[in-house]
Amino acid sequence: MEREKLKNIYECLFKDEVRKDEMEPPAAVVTLTHFLSSDKNPIILEAGCGDGRNLYLLSRMGYENLFGVDIIDHTNMEGVSYQQCSIDNLPAEWTGKFDCILCAAVIYFLDDPKQGLKEFRRCLKENGILVLTAHTKYSVFSLIRKVKMWLGFQSMSHLKGCHWDRDVEEYISMAESLDMKILYRSGFRTSYIYHKFSTISDRILKRFGYRFPVIRFRVNLPEFWNNFKSKHAYYSILVCHKGQ
Repeated sequence: MEREKLKNIYECLFKDEVRKDEMEPPAAVVTLTHFLSSDKNPIILEAGCGDGRNLYLLSRMGYENLFGVDIIDHTNMEGVSYQQCSIDNLPAEWTGKFDCILCAAVIYFLDDPKQGLKEFRRCLKENGILVLTAHTKYSVFSLIRKVKMWLGFQSMSHLKGCHWDRDVEEYISMAESLDMKILYRSGFRTSYIYHKFSTISDRILKRFGYRFPVIRFRVNLPEFWNNFKSKHAYYSILVCHKGQ
C-alpha cells in the first residue's frame, strides 16, 4: 500500500481522542505480558503503534523501556521513545535491540509481510519474542467487512488495500522460514453476534453510568480451541520466538 494513502488512513482512524484510562488491556497486550519474563524490565517495541494506546497500557502496568514506530507524526507520547518510520524498514542501529516486539493489526497493510517479519527478527535479541495479530481470512467478521466494502460503506474506506487473502497458516509459514518458532497461536472475538450485542448494549448502558460485563481474553485454553480461534476469530494471534 502506498505510504501517503496509509498515512491518511491512520490519521482518520486516530483523529478521535480515546479515554485510555478506561481501556481494558486488549488480547495482544494480555498475550505479550503472559509471555514476558517477570524478573526483568524488557525493552519493548510496538511496530505500528498508532495513537500509542497499547504502549500507554504497558506503561500503566509498570513497563518502562517502551519504543514505538509508525508513519504518522506524534508529539504527545509520554514515556515512549517514538520514531517515524515504516515497520518494514526499521533503523539499522536497532539490530538485536528488543526483548519483545508487538505488531497488532498492522502487518496486513504491507504488500510484502515477510519483509516486515524479517525486520522484526533482525531487531529482536536472541530468545526475543514477537507478538503478531492479523485479520483472519475465514472469519464472519472478515466476510461482513468485505461485503460492506463491496457495497461502498464509508466506514470501511480505511481497509481498502488490506491483504485479507492471507490465512494464519501463511504467516506461520513465513515466520518458520525465517527460523522463528511458533510458541502460541490463538484468536479473539470469535462470535460476531455476541460482539455486536455487547457493543450496542455497552453504548446504551453508558448513558446510565454502567458498563456491559467484559469477557476478558484468556491465554490458557485447550490447544484445539486456540487453533480454531486462530483461523476463524476476528483476529489471529501468534507468538514467535527467535532462537539463538
